[in-house]
Amino acid sequence: MSKNKTFTMIKPNAVKNGHIGNILADISNAGFRIVALKMQKNAVEAYRNFIGATNPEEAAEGTIRKKYGASKQMNAVHGSDSDENAELECNFFFAKSERYSKDGIELLD
Repeated sequence: MSKNKTFTMIKPNAVKNGHIGNILADISNAGFRIVALKMQKNAVEAYRNFIGATNPEEAAEGTIRKKYGASKQMNAVHGSDSDENAELECNFFFAKSERYSKDGIELLD
């Protein structure tokens, strides 16, 4: 089977209703390979609030780092601290052909 690419976007109402995870799981379970993801609108700040302070001992209850981090060095997840660093880090880990378009996710079958 050829590796054709397609584009999909999870629409705002599905995001609002909390279906992102289930939709991504369904896409993956159907045999598509998600090669890049992007969520727009203040993603850096929103994600850093979600994951919590770098030091799990200082992170707010319910954050990823509070729940899963063992120490400041072993804090479970990384989150870019600025739009500029997010771009640098994405360029390091993703080839241009693997990256998302500006409006959604790209899938390979």
